[in-house]
Amino acid sequence: MANLITATFPKSIVVDEDTPRDLWPIHANPTQIHQVLLNLCVNARDAMPSGGTLRLRAENCVLDAASAARIDGARPGAWLVLHVEDTGTGIPPEMLPRIWDSFFSTKPADKGTGLGLSTVRGIVETHHGFITLQTELNYGTTFRVYLPPEESAVAGDARASAPSAGSGRGELILFVDDEVLIRDTADAILRDAGYRVVTAADGYEATARFEARAAEIALIITDLDMPNVDGETLASAIHVFYPALKILAISGLASRGMKKKTLDFASAYLAKPFTAQALLHSVDQLLHGKTTPA
Repeated sequence: MANLITATFPKSIVVDEDTPRDLWPIHANPTQIHQVLLNLCVNARDAMPSGGTLRLRAENCVLDAASAARIDGARPGAWLVLHVEDTGTGIPPEMLPRIWDSFFSTKPADKGTGLGLSTVRGIVETHHGFITLQTELNYGTTFRVYLPPEESAVAGDARASAPSAGSGRGELILFVDDEVLIRDTADAILRDAGYRVVTAADGYEATARFEARAAEIALIITDLDMPNVDGETLASAIHVFYPALKILAISGLASRGMKKKTLDFASAYLAKPFTAQALLHSVDQLLHGKTTPA
């Protein structure tokens, strides 16, 4: 698909491909999977009339129950995930409720039939998978296609890919998020991995928690979009007095524009929804300088 796009799409669109060699195989109709990718890539092209970057990525992923619960239509287990990401115009929020409907299109009447995404979703569901969408106006759109891999390729147990507990060394982490489910889930994941955790519901509460234990806290993980005091304000204020403190920013606005902006005031960025593996991978990198399977 990357070769086809490079040869046929406008030269103003840069193709960025990341296809690891250890991907789990799937049992699928090759023509239909090709159609899924082609439809998503054509939509991405049309969303970038002045050019941009089209990223094609594939990865092995294991969703635990908590992570799957935050994704509409998801199930826990092992998945092969195909990412199609553009840096285009994004999809207006008012159109999102109808985006999967047959004959509905965000394009002009002479530019599309409205069957593309409906067909994509139908094919994915026929293959017992699901598809997610993240979009942000003027920053771009990311589709993720989750397909079940061959059980034998995952050694018959998706849990084999789960991160090993004990990667923490008792470091104290301040986790800040206004969503109770995310706070509680992250607290459990981090404690199981050997970290100590203190939580806060917004930047205002986090400031009080931090001031009480500033000498102990090794890392702050903060959501960006929160009431009262948001994550950027919290991070910027703390860095005035503790410039070396590591801060991991998390957000549901998973665009490259958001990631680039975040790295101006945080040490790293993690898009929601994230798996336990992804969270511990990011924490390990920041605290221990090592890379664990994400």
